[in-house]
Amino acid sequence: METIVFSYGGVVGGMRSINYSEGTLVVYKKFEAIKRRTGLNLTWFWEEIDHIGVWEWQSSYDCPGFLDGIQWELYLRRGDKQMESFGSNLFPPNVRFLARVKSPSFKRLCTAIDHLVGHPFIPY
Repeated sequence: METIVFSYGGVVGGMRSINYSEGTLVVYKKFEAIKRRTGLNLTWFWEEIDHIGVWEWQSSYDCPGFLDGIQWELYLRRGDKQMESFGSNLFPPNVRFLARVKSPSFKRLCTAIDHLVGHPFIPY
């Protein structure tokens, strides 16, 4: 069984999320389902997840003392592998939200999510 759950957002831009389970991808914007896709080939997505090293991410990336900004959450399950990771203004490997540089691994994850959705969706 394959499961992909990802959410990304904050107070200002609202939450964007996807949920893939049992062959159907549901795309949400501000908690409203806006798109459904079926028949997706996930081979590229899982290969990208492996290349990024997502399975080894920490369970939590938190920037204490900074309450606004961006929160994100990721849950993956494929066969006997599963992982869950959450971040609040911090992205693997410990790149702060306010930093002038983006996290390359988190950007690759967002690009993979965009690929599943079929268009740019995650504004990272």
